Amino acid sequence: EEMTNGQQTLSGFLSNLRDGWFDELAAEFDDEVFSEPELLRDVQPTITDDNKAALTAILLTLFAHGAALIATELALQGAELTAARATITATELAGLVAATLTKVANDVRARAVASAVAAVQLGLNIADKIRSDARDSSTGYVSRAAGEATNLSLARGRDAEIAARSSEIQFLVYSAVLDSGTCTPCGEVDGKTGQKSELPSVPNPQCEGGAQCRCVLIAVRKPD
Repeated sequence: EEMTNGQQTLSGFLSNLRDGWFDELAAEFDDEVFSEPELLRDVQPTITDDNKAALTAILLTLFAHGAALIATELALQGAELTAARATITATELAGLVAATLTKVANDVRARAVASAVAAVQLGLNIADKIRSDARDSSTGYVSRAAGEATNLSLARGRDAEIAARSSEIQFLVYSAVLDSGTCTPCGEVDGKTGQKSELPSVPNPQCEGGAQCRCVLIAVRKPD
């Protein structure tokens, strides 16, 4: 549920950026750009400080949700716990923020360039072609980027809370979803128990879905 909700929130944010970036590039592409290749290279979507701050706020919230889940799960096992302890700073999330924004911006630029080239070849208005193709094109790449950033943020929160409560945890259980979307590498280690160093990290580096991996490490509390 947290993964789904986080992906929906993040998809909405990134979709709005996507639309704005297509409009920005549609305004910048013109015949002069295509007459000088070095100018074409310089046309890029603008990633602003406000974009970074807004995405950071979303990922900080997801981190906190991931940490809180560990505390909740241990409490459901009968542990008497305080609220989540793990914290993270905006600086620590800067790499994930930059990677997520760059990934979507690069996809937008590649699609805008393709539309602009087609417009030049067909004798169409470049800006109109970019906007028209943007409206009709798939947004799957936005959903993928949102899913990856969501799962990574939740996993970081869970990992940080597990580390913060290591003295209260007896062992961990690797858990895959085990539905039709579960890949073989993840399914094969489902149910494996041990300490964190003995289990695959999550998202699982071997997962066929990459950072969209939905596996989690479940903490089992020490007996009283």
